[in-house]
Amino acid sequence: MRFAATAATLLALLAALSGCREKPEPKIASDRCPGPSLVAFGHSFVQGNAPGAPKTTWPARVAKELDLCDDNRGVAGSQSANTAGFVADYAPAEQDVVVVETILNDVFVTGVRGIPAFRKQLTGMLEHLTTSDEEPKRIAVLIDPPPAAWTGRPNQAEPYVHGSDGTLDQYADALEDVAKKYEGVEVADLRKGWSTKRDLLDDELHPNESGTAHIARAVSRALR
Repeated sequence: MRFAATAATLLALLAALSGCREKPEPKIASDRCPGPSLVAFGHSFVQGNAPGAPKTTWPARVAKELDLCDDNRGVAGSQSANTAGFVADYAPAEQDVVVVETILNDVFVTGVRGIPAFRKQLTGMLEHLTTSDEEPKRIAVLIDPPPAAWTGRPNQAEPYVHGSDGTLDQYADALEDVAKKYEGVEVADLRKGWSTKRDLLDDELHPNESGTAHIARAVSRALR
C-alpha cells in the first residue's frame, strides 16, 4: 500500500511538472463581438488575472472609451515568442485596433541576452499586422512599467529571476527602434508617470486600480 501511494504521488508530481512546461494558451471568448474590436495581445497585465487585480482590465476600459468590442487575447506568463504565435493566429481586419504588450516576461526570464530574439519576434508581429490588405486601422505597442523590485518578491522562482531597470531600458530602445520602421505604429511608454508606490498591487509587480487606469489612459492617447 505504501508503494502504491508513493507511485501515485510521483505520477501526480510528474504530471504537474509537465503542465508547467506547457506553452501558454490564449483564452478566446466563445461569444466574441462581431463588430470593430480592440484586439489586445500580451501577458498578465493584459489578461488582468493577477490575485487582487481590478475586475475591469485596461483593454476593456480602452475598448469602452473607443466604442469597440473587447477582444482580450492576453495570456499570463507569455513571453514575446508566445505572443508572436498568438498574433500570427489572428487574421488582421481593417476595422480593428490592435495593441501588443510583451516585454516584461522576456526581461525576467532571459535578461539582456534575450534582446535579439525579442526584436525578431516583435518584427514578425508587426510584419504580420502591417503587410496585409486588411491592415488594422490602428496599432500600438507598449513599453512595460517596471516592478517595484526585480527580485525578492514573495513566491518568485525560476525562471523569473533576471532583469533590471537598465535591461528594461534596453528592451524599450529595441521596441522603439523596431516600431519606427512601420508607418502608423504608435508606441505607448507606460513608464511615463508611473509610480511603483501608487500603481502596484501588494505583489509589487501587477497593476492595481491606479495602475490599470494609468495604462488605459496611455493606450487611449496612443490610439487617438
